[in-house]
Amino acid sequence: MHKKHHPGLLFLSETKNKKTVLQNIQVDLGYDSLFTVEPHGLSGGLALFCVDEFQVNVVYSDNRMIDVEAVIEGNNVFLTFVYGDPVQAHRNHVWERLTRFATNRNGPWFMIGDFNEISGHHEKQGGRTRFDASFLPFNQMIEDCGMLEFPCSGNLMSWVGRRGRTQVKCRLDRALGNEDWHECFPHSNVQYLRMWGSDHRPILANVLARPIRRKKSFRFDKRWLDREEISQVVQEGWSSNLPAGANIMDKISSVRRALGIWRSNNDLNAEKHITDLKETLDALYCHDNTTTDDITEATKKLHEALKSEEVFWKQKSRVMWLREGDRNSKFFHAATKQRRARNRIARLKNEQGQLEETEEGIVAVATRYFRHLFETSNPEEIELVLSKVKIIITDTMNEALTRPVTENEVKIALFAMHPEKAPGLDGMTALFYQKFWDLLKEDIVRMVNEFLIDGTIVPGMNETNICLIPKKEKPQEMVQFRPISLCNVSYKIIYKLLCQRLKKILPNFISETQSAFVAGRQITDNILIAQELFHSLRTNPGGRNKRMAIKTDMSKAYDRVEWEFVEAVMRKMGFAETWIRWTMKCITSVSYHVLINGQPRGNITPKRGLHQGDPLSPFIFIICTEVLIALLNEAENEGRITRMRVARASPPVSHLLFVDDSLFFCKAEPRECNEVMTILQKYGNASGQRINFEKSSLLFGKRVP
Repeated sequence: MHKKHHPGLLFLSETKNKKTVLQNIQVDLGYDSLFTVEPHGLSGGLALFCVDEFQVNVVYSDNRMIDVEAVIEGNNVFLTFVYGDPVQAHRNHVWERLTRFATNRNGPWFMIGDFNEISGHHEKQGGRTRFDASFLPFNQMIEDCGMLEFPCSGNLMSWVGRRGRTQVKCRLDRALGNEDWHECFPHSNVQYLRMWGSDHRPILANVLARPIRRKKSFRFDKRWLDREEISQVVQEGWSSNLPAGANIMDKISSVRRALGIWRSNNDLNAEKHITDLKETLDALYCHDNTTTDDITEATKKLHEALKSEEVFWKQKSRVMWLREGDRNSKFFHAATKQRRARNRIARLKNEQGQLEETEEGIVAVATRYFRHLFETSNPEEIELVLSKVKIIITDTMNEALTRPVTENEVKIALFAMHPEKAPGLDGMTALFYQKFWDLLKEDIVRMVNEFLIDGTIVPGMNETNICLIPKKEKPQEMVQFRPISLCNVSYKIIYKLLCQRLKKILPNFISETQSAFVAGRQITDNILIAQELFHSLRTNPGGRNKRMAIKTDMSKAYDRVEWEFVEAVMRKMGFAETWIRWTMKCITSVSYHVLINGQPRGNITPKRGLHQGDPLSPFIFIICTEVLIALLNEAENEGRITRMRVARASPPVSHLLFVDDSLFFCKAEPRECNEVMTILQKYGNASGQRINFEKSSLLFGKRVP
């Protein structure tokens, strides 16, 4: 291991050897210095091997840690090498010592070692289940010390042992760094190496790692709005040096270039600007001839710069619940670093179950996954399942959906968007369009009208980034990510407008058993009804019939929706051909790139699926679900499924739908169960939906043996 990685600092715990033995190892490995803590009998012992380059100076040591000062790339840093107490009752002494360090410690601080503790249930496999409260002291120490995780690769279960006949795995070893450390060494990462010769995995912290330099993606920066010249820059970029007939994407590209040139020609380094302002203010205080007005003006400029920096990091952090103006810059900065570390993809399993750790390998796995997911299943029996769907869209509804668009309607759609949500591929947030509405409105309204009249979508406008949000700690499989679509705001304006129109008529034809995404209804309505039904199943011994509930979850529900099915459903319900053309153009014109560690990679052209994160998608989905409801209602009316009542006078219920989760109630008989499953299979064959049996379950009533 040493020959392969050549670490500049090497920490060993449980050495069980005197210093004389460790000195021989020092010579063999070629380290310049060695610091040890002697073992107690045949247990314990710590050793820290160092090279002179890091100028290591030991500050504190005991049988549980070695705390040092060092110099790394000219930065004075603190390094704490930890060996947590194996006895749980004694670990608090270690946490208290580390917390005391934090009270008077400024600057970059790094911890690494065998902490002999885990932060939660997710860091343990096998063995007895611990109480949640037992994790609190360790997590409180991490929080009090301001420590953040690093991006990790390898098997995080760093210790393997046995308790009786049961194998137990835990993440006892880790490395942490405070915010200052992440700022000084932003590319630090941790590798969990192969286990050999010990029941612990060695962990390798790469402090000076350097990423591959890439062209930085353009992002509209909210701080630019504080500059007086920004309006002129945007106006020139939007209006100048463009050929006749330039479309909105051409103009956005022109503005991006203009902003890029302006940013390069002006000193917009906020950190340097704040430092200069602090030095100026300090100099004014020291100068005898300084007036009160001078200090007031300098203080005002500094506060404005600090406010601007806070706003920037709030935008980057995606934290929405704190007010701007409270000087939360350090919090937002830390939140951003932590989010990036948590979301970083270091490895992915391919289709054969092998881990891909190179960037190209990870990109290939993600791209193949989405291409397969968005491949059509060639739906069957669409006409058959639609035979029971009635025409329910009236001429009045169609007129409301397809009426000519007004400038005010476009403005309402734009300003209904959150100004600082993550942008699409072009990097422009809704804030840009909102702040410069007066300049852009003519082109935006023209773009919307061209779409509504001719069905024209400007090339590139519907190119969409897929952001992968981890569902669990350190995911290694694509199914462990939640994909979210990041669309260009120019395209969002169109579907937001369609969404506002459709939203108004949904309550007129969406069944009452669907309560999500329908104006005037709340998803909690169905939850309360479901609770009453479950309570009746568990407690009501009366009645002649044995009852049961079937809970189903649709796998990748939005991603599997067949476009052919969507179009057929809308046509059968009586939607105007104009509306169908608009909706299908929005759905089918999309192309995707996958964001891998912040970079858009791969090209994916889907053949089915709805945007995740698009407000129009839930409406389309619940419209399609009306087909399933029609099939269920037919089966109920023909006596093939029996509805359930909680009391004699209560309304009967056979199903409750929560978008991609569903509840079905019927007699606990094979005939009715088969009927429900047959209906679901027919609906799935036509729509592309597939039940996720791992997340589905059954609940039987009290009278069922």
